[in-house]
Amino acid sequence: MSYQVNLLTVPWADWRVDNVTSPSPMAAGNRMLKRMAPEVKPPPKLSAADENLPNGTIHVLGFATVGRFMAHCLAGGRKRPPITLITTKVQEWEDAGQAIRLDRGDVVYIRRGFKIEELPPWSPTSTSPDQTAKESFSKGGIRVDKPISQIIVATNYTNTVRALSRIQHRLHKQSTILFLQQGPGIIAEVNEHVFPDPETRPNYMLGFLTHTIYTRRPVPTIHAHGLGTTYLTTIPRDPSQTQSSHPYEDSTWSTLYLFHRLQTSPYVKPVVFPYLQFLVLQLERLAIRAVIGPLTAIFDCLNGELLDNGRIDRVMRLQISEISLVIRSLPELRGVPNLDTRFDPDRLETMIATVARTTSNHSSSMRQNTNDGNHLQIASTTGYIIRRGEELGIRCTMNFMIMQMALAKSLVVQQRNSRELPLR
Repeated sequence: MSYQVNLLTVPWADWRVDNVTSPSPMAAGNRMLKRMAPEVKPPPKLSAADENLPNGTIHVLGFATVGRFMAHCLAGGRKRPPITLITTKVQEWEDAGQAIRLDRGDVVYIRRGFKIEELPPWSPTSTSPDQTAKESFSKGGIRVDKPISQIIVATNYTNTVRALSRIQHRLHKQSTILFLQQGPGIIAEVNEHVFPDPETRPNYMLGFLTHTIYTRRPVPTIHAHGLGTTYLTTIPRDPSQTQSSHPYEDSTWSTLYLFHRLQTSPYVKPVVFPYLQFLVLQLERLAIRAVIGPLTAIFDCLNGELLDNGRIDRVMRLQISEISLVIRSLPELRGVPNLDTRFDPDRLETMIATVARTTSNHSSSMRQNTNDGNHLQIASTTGYIIRRGEELGIRCTMNFMIMQMALAKSLVVQQRNSRELPLR
């Protein structure tokens, strides 16, 4: 059985690029995405008085590529909002000249004028997030108690709960948190560990980028190839409203303000989806990443080298069959039209092969993180499939093995690097 791949479902984003000499292949897909985006009304307009309220500062938590890219884009909008970066890497910020550089291929854009707040390191001996904050600040950090109205969280999935716990005391019911590149499981973890009370927790937005962006050093510079789109949605405070087709319904001022600022920022190109439609797109993206990322890390190969290899094909099909079964069994997707067709194993295999072929000379971020000895963000992809499978009584044996192999490969590299460190 074969399927024609709808470009709406192919998220070209987040592959680390090696030796790029031509524009990203995602441009054509993004043009079609623009035409095929759902008919969502624009958010209600804000008055001039609303836009100039003193709580209009947008905070960005996360100093990696995505966080700095979003801060740079917001700073280039028609009406620049105050922007504050929250990070533990204050010295790195000083060394970079207190500026964010974006290389578009033909010109490098440099933005300055950002405020910086230091996020104290996590203390594992604390019994609660608030206690950790007090302990860290008492050791010399500068405690900032000013409330946060809107914040973009672009940390790694595994660091998000710890990072948010550091500023938990500054977020309130009227605040809005936009989680970028986090995966569908992040909301449950944040609710459990950071904001357990539904009456006082902030408003949530979810988003992911289809931009091809990466950072090169020694002077940290974000390189962006081609154009991209930012998919966004809001999560209703009332779980019974997840079927709503109006993402702005019951939105607070901070949510609408963040929507407006993103709409006026260059290169962001936001497209807003109702929650369920966004979730389906997010799960399709997750399925692709859960296969290509771990396999390229294990075999230390480019994306295209996964193709035309019968041995790898067999492994991929076993992975895909488990992923397909778990997603099609998710209770939150009941009632979604054509769910079985959309996540049919053959269709997912075609999508994954299309992305691998289109990005054949690219190196996945998971492979790059493995080779660099960095922590793998596999818990948000393969780990999510395994966890949800366990909840549904589905044993994802192949994906569990693949995840353990990827983690083992990463550990081998880390141990090898530690043995090669010079003795002092």
